Formats: sequence, structure tokens, C-alpha cells
Amino acid sequence: MISSVDWEKMATCQVTILLFAAAKEALDRSEIKLTIPNSPCSVKQLIHQILPEKYPTLTEFLKFSQIALNCEYIDKNSDQLLQQGDEIAIIVPVSGG
Repeated sequence: MISSVDWEKMATCQVTILLFAAAKEALDRSEIKLTIPNSPCSVKQLIHQILPEKYPTLTEFLKFSQIALNCEYIDKNSDQLLQQGDEIAIIVPVSGG
């Protein structure tokens, strides 16, 4: 497992994380510009390792959220590699009445 200090040193690829609903409220922002390692990094690594380490508040939301990569839903356990400029949406279930 790569520590946050290690992956920040290797960082060369920037992606945009879009937040909605409760995740947006929890971080008080709708977007994160995140620099990730270009070694390469998969969706699975981003969702299960990098985001929870960098933003622990998102950990619970990530368990129940849908993920979209460049406007296409994708399995959060996907080995799809991230590219410079990718947009990842964290879509939290919404309830109400």
C-alpha cells in the first residue's frame, strides 16, 4: 500500500472528483481537483485507497455511492486505469419524501 506522502511525491496525473448530495455537504464543496500517481492508478485504487486516505470523511459515502467515469457509470471495483483530465462523479443515494 502506498502512503499518502509517497503517492504525492509521484503525482503527475490530475483528475476531477465531482461530489453530490451528502458527500458534497460533508466536504462543503462540489469538486476536488486531485493529483494522483501516474503509475498507473485504477478506479478501484482511487475509490478504496486514495480517496479514503486523503478524505476520510468520504469513506462511508463511498461504500454506498455509484461511480461515474467521464459521464459513464462504472463499477467501483473496476481495474479501468485513470487518465489525465478524467472526471469521476461520486453519486450518493438520495432519500426523501
